[in-house]
Amino acid sequence: MLTEKGTVIIYEYLLIYSYILVGYIAWIYMQKEKILHTADTFKLLSDPTRLSIIHLLANTKEELCVGDIAEKVGISQSATSHQLAKLESKGVVFCTRKGQIACYAIASNELTENLKKVIEVFDNTSYARKAFEYIKK
Repeated sequence: MLTEKGTVIIYEYLLIYSYILVGYIAWIYMQKEKILHTADTFKLLSDPTRLSIIHLLANTKEELCVGDIAEKVGISQSATSHQLAKLESKGVVFCTRKGQIACYAIASNELTENLKKVIEVFDNTSYARKAFEYIKK
């Protein structure tokens, strides 16, 4: 038979346990969200055209307009705009408008700084250099 004090203690333990359980469930959910975000980012970077655009913008000091990017990457302006929109949605590039003309530059954030480091490593290997040259054709 439980006393009133014993019931209160059990209630407090159950309350603490429920807080721990809710915290653990929230942590699992956050981990899942991080994993999904990371997978989406890798998916974004797995496209050779988008990778070429990132490479181009990472190695350019000024903004480039869609037409210039399209010409240098070798795809249509429509396709370029489509790829740039995907990159912009994930914060990899940012857009400034000059009237009807949209110009893009690489964003300055943790993701793009790490991408620049990866690109630099790949630029220093002959295989990657050949792959980027092939993609540009």
